[in-house]
Amino acid sequence: YKRQDGDFTPALNFLRDANKTQRSQLYASDHILIAGWAGLDKEVVSQYEDSRTFLKPNADVLATVARAYRNLQQWPQALATYTQVLRLRPSDNGALVGRVMTLADSGKQAEAARQAQSLVAKQPQNVGRRLALAYAYMRSQQPYSALQEMAEARRLAPENSSVKREYLLALQRAGLNSKALKLAEQTPGLLNDHELRTLQRSRVADYVRMSDLPTAKENERFKLADKALSEADKLLAAWAPIAQAKEDAKALRIDRIGALYSRSYMQQVLDEYAYF
Repeated sequence: YKRQDGDFTPALNFLRDANKTQRSQLYASDHILIAGWAGLDKEVVSQYEDSRTFLKPNADVLATVARAYRNLQQWPQALATYTQVLRLRPSDNGALVGRVMTLADSGKQAEAARQAQSLVAKQPQNVGRRLALAYAYMRSQQPYSALQEMAEARRLAPENSSVKREYLLALQRAGLNSKALKLAEQTPGLLNDHELRTLQRSRVADYVRMSDLPTAKENERFKLADKALSEADKLLAAWAPIAQAKEDAKALRIDRIGALYSRSYMQQVLDEYAYF
């Protein structure tokens, strides 16, 4: 179905033509599966809806359709299709996890968390189930519970790049920007350039916020403000030649004004405002 260069196009073209002229369960099923492998969610759904009257229930086909519905944010259809998969294969882990994540997406976060907790209780070493529970917590605005599950998933799969990335994002959502940035620096490629700049900027903003806390001693506040200024200046110099970093640099300059204010450098505050 796929050429050595990874091109699904020849097979898809054949199946598109074949399915226009005949009602073949084999061709329709193959079309759905291959379109799913190619990431063509709309084509998966279109072919399924055109052929569902004569297709015999098949768990692999239905799982592909359910994922496509979810990717297209058609939550009721996705949930109904995952239910069909689980009737055929009650222990299908992909469908169990997919249903949880779709529930969370559709606004049923409490039910998603309940189902995910049950799945994790049955298989606590299953990384996919931990990720699903973390996702349910994240969609429920519970960043620390999500981080706890992501930390456990990372313990179970320490070398898995996608798990590392999700753990980093969970750290960021929990406001632990310094720790997230340390992981990003230790593992290049987890974030794209814009995501990395956003995280770097967030750490500077953390320093600025802490420098403005009235409960901190003055020398501690000044140290934090100086740290923010030093880091901001390094980042602005590094980003200056990068056209795509223009908006990030502008936002960082605003944070830098906060650090200058905390340091009582009022003339520099005014100078920076003039920049805008």
